[in-house]
Amino acid sequence: MRFGNPLPAFLCDHYSSVYLIDYRYWDGNIIDFAREVNAKDLLFANNINAVNTGSNVGFIAMIIKQPEQG
Repeated sequence: MRFGNPLPAFLCDHYSSVYLIDYRYWDGNIIDFAREVNAKDLLFANNINAVNTGSNVGFIAMIIKQPEQG
């Protein structure tokens, strides 16, 4: 039996725009994206298995890296 994630449905009832990003398949920068869409709130929702390995934590670190100033 498979279950969908109920969080997006809850968020859609409480926010005018909701963007879902699966960092495993996305190569963008979350800070740039948030600025582009003028996001006021960011929510990172993971289960414990998604953040208990170095590779998964590395995925998250890559998408939140600040652009270098120069």
